[in-house]
Amino acid sequence: MARIGAEERKQDFIEATIKVIAEYGIADATTRRIAAAADSPLASLHYVFHTKDELFCAVYESLINMPQQSLQYVPTGATPAESIGEMLRQLVKWFTLHPERATTQFELFFWSLRNNPEMAARIYAVSIEATHQVADFGAP
Repeated sequence: MARIGAEERKQDFIEATIKVIAEYGIADATTRRIAAAADSPLASLHYVFHTKDELFCAVYESLINMPQQSLQYVPTGATPAESIGEMLRQLVKWFTLHPERATTQFELFFWSLRNNPEMAARIYAVSIEATHQVADFGAP
């Protein structure tokens, strides 16, 4: 059997977690179910991600960057209001094209608000930073 590198295995677990949360909801996203979806031993999941919170945070961070990447197409010379309008249209389009990822992103954020406010603050900060990078309208 071929050995899978740690980074590739990490991505497998992130993708499996997205699918499991989208299908079963976060309450039923057990580590056993996630490992099975990744076609990996449970021990490997716990080796790569020491806690479920660590896994969920990695999933959210990977998801927050995806819709932000679609925002690079804001027209040059547009006013801030026009740019924000275009950004919102692109985000809605991304969420429509990727319902599994959007569902998982929202599930994780609302779960963290209820169960782990510190994690919610971290992922909110990641979201704000990503938005600031895209929405830099020439501010000093």
